[in-house]
Amino acid sequence: MNHLKQILLKVILLVMPFAFTSCEELFGEWEKPTPYIQAPEFNALLTPLTLEAVSGNITVTIQTPLAEGKTVEYSVDDGISWISATAKGDGAGNYIDVISITGKKILFRGNNDSYFSVSLKSDADCYIYGNIMSLIFGADYIGKKVLDKTKNKRAFCRLFSHNPFLKSHEIKDLVLPATSLSPGCYQEMFVECTGLTRAPALPATDLSGCEECYMDMFEGCRSLKEAPELPATKLSVHCYSGMFHYCDNLINASALPATDLTDCEYCYSHMFFHCKSLKYAPELPSMRLAKECYYSMFCGCPELETAPDLPATQLAEACYDTMFSSCKKLTVAPLLPAKTLVKSCYNMMFNYCDKLGSVTCLATSGFDTTNCLSFWLNNAGSDASITSRTLNVKTGHAGEAWNVPTGTYAWNIVDNQ
Repeated sequence: MNHLKQILLKVILLVMPFAFTSCEELFGEWEKPTPYIQAPEFNALLTPLTLEAVSGNITVTIQTPLAEGKTVEYSVDDGISWISATAKGDGAGNYIDVISITGKKILFRGNNDSYFSVSLKSDADCYIYGNIMSLIFGADYIGKKVLDKTKNKRAFCRLFSHNPFLKSHEIKDLVLPATSLSPGCYQEMFVECTGLTRAPALPATDLSGCEECYMDMFEGCRSLKEAPELPATKLSVHCYSGMFHYCDNLINASALPATDLTDCEYCYSHMFFHCKSLKYAPELPSMRLAKECYYSMFCGCPELETAPDLPATQLAEACYDTMFSSCKKLTVAPLLPAKTLVKSCYNMMFNYCDKLGSVTCLATSGFDTTNCLSFWLNNAGSDASITSRTLNVKTGHAGEAWNVPTGTYAWNIVDNQ
């Protein structure tokens, strides 16, 4: 048997050279496989500000009425090459020499201290993502987190305002990484950007000296449902004023941890004005107030049912003026512990709170102060479900000038506190 195997093996070896000459002849030409290269994971911090068309191409225009103009660089090939362009004004506020760029995806960078009164528009739906600091620091934007309070004043003010085509990308974020801000840096930045569904993170914890930094930032962003975290514990004048007003679909408000509002006039003024879907108010722990600090903060929020506690025992001028006016579903009012009333402190505070039937106020002086209680309970408790309306006050002070409504929606004053 072994002898037979040896003969068979010799036959195979003799025939094999004539059967085929190579693997290529038998199987065809062999191609070296292309190595698999994994695409790098997207990192918004490492990506210049980008506008990417949802479909097809977009045309982006950059306009400015400033005579000196602004020079920016843009790329339509993922940053392989950059083109420099300048928009100029005529000194009379007219838009001329407009930069117009067309592409599927357009990256931006620049070395300008501020884009105040610069307008960046798109003509079709597009995603916005990447690092906004590429507009200030050009190619050297990575890791930059400081906006100079003087040089970068109003850095991005109104930059994207009234652009309904801007969209939030599902996984690619727009990042505003600055932890040190400048006055007015994000003021009115996204006004009437009705396509935004997510707000960028705002990591700054100290807003001292940054007046108007977030003022009206998301005004009229009607698709925005969640507010970003607002971790700042040190505030400034008008810092959050009007930040979310007319955000019709905003349901949850951000926590507001600041405990001292001294010298921060208007800091939360109109912050959630006419947020028609807002159901939950943030806690307001501050014990020190400022002029008009909470003025009209929740005015026109018809879904708000419970007001936050107001622990401050010393008031400031117009601090709570119109704060909950027209909160139609508000059923629980906060205790008002301050003993001394000041000018306009509770003016129209609960005006047209239809379902409110009880308020407790511990004031014992200051009733002759201008407008301190003007219309503060006007039409409050007017809903058919409210059968009685009671103002609870300190014992012995029922006879003060409480300025409560009489007639159809009369309030009863009870000194039981």
